[in-house]
Amino acid sequence: MIVLDIYGKIDKTLISKNLKLYIANLPDDWREGIRDDIFEEIRKINFSRQEQLLKNGKILTSEFDYELAKKIVQLNVKDFDSYQLETLEDCVECLLDNMIFIEFDYEYDDMPFFDWTTNCFDGRLCEEDYSEKIIKFFNFLNHERHTHAHFNIVYSSNETYFSIIPRITTVLSMSVKSQ
Repeated sequence: MIVLDIYGKIDKTLISKNLKLYIANLPDDWREGIRDDIFEEIRKINFSRQEQLLKNGKILTSEFDYELAKKIVQLNVKDFDSYQLETLEDCVECLLDNMIFIEFDYEYDDMPFFDWTTNCFDGRLCEEDYSEKIIKFFNFLNHERHTHAHFNIVYSSNETYFSIIPRITTVLSMSVKSQ
């Protein structure tokens, strides 16, 4: 599963019946995990900033705070006025409410090759997530129309996708910093 840098409300929609590829807002079970990851990243950023101050006498890393989160919401969420954005937590909840993800949703009987234990199609055992491959393919097809990637991946269930940590807050911050 990957979360795209696209925000809004969307019903779960089947993109491809053959691929069992869906697009939707985050399911509740993933929301909690991504929320925890975001706040863990914020704690790491704050710790890193304190460490930089002690080592270098100055802070080199930007803070992911309420003001930045509010700008991210205002820039990306169309109906942000309908949310109460008084705290960092409120802003994160608004983003989570509007995050859009894509995934392959297979039942055991739908698996294209063998079964869950031997299939590389939907697992991380053999290569990267196929959802990521599809996004990279879309970006490749649109490379002449866009000066930068059309789709950014905010979160991936494939832990090795991002080499930079903190990954979610960094990608979220890019839209504000590029303005």
